[in-house]
Amino acid sequence: ASLSEVSASVKRSLEKLRSAEAMATIVARTNPTFASTLDSMRRQAWMSLGLYWEHDFGFVGPAASGDERTAWEIRQQQNFSSYVDQLYALASANLANQINYNSTNPRFYVFNPLGWVRTDYADYAYSGSLPVHVIDVKTNTEVPSQVINNNGTQYLRILAPNIASVGYKVFEIRNSTGASFPNTGTVNNTN
Repeated sequence: ASLSEVSASVKRSLEKLRSAEAMATIVARTNPTFASTLDSMRRQAWMSLGLYWEHDFGFVGPAASGDERTAWEIRQQQNFSSYVDQLYALASANLANQINYNSTNPRFYVFNPLGWVRTDYADYAYSGSLPVHVIDVKTNTEVPSQVINNNGTQYLRILAPNIASVGYKVFEIRNSTGASFPNTGTVNNTN
């Protein structure tokens, strides 16, 4: 139980690795050495991931106390998660640099790391002026969007339709009121 959150962090990092490696693969097609600075970190991360699950959490032998064992498990998690976080940030930034935004309006991309086409919501931190609407750059059509606040940060939440498997779409923010979309659900807060 003392390592449940640490184990959850390893699992979340493993899921985040899917996106990081998928973006890295796309970036590496035009810049094969972009992540070479992470080589030693990558080797250590893979060792840490294997070792984290290889050993019994509860067994404390004569060589290590329970506190030492817990500290060792936490170090393995930190090695792995740190690599994943850095690869994700590096791949994401490099992919953004490779995309031709070519506009005076703010643009952003939504990436799908999965092996199938996906439609889902995406949040983009936005502190610009309102009202705005969001356009799918490829089809030049408006997508449903709304402004939300999450933990004191303002976001544009969009419905990103039909993002290709291991692919992305570019969206553009335009100043002005957009189309009115029908409600897709209602919330009833009466218990």
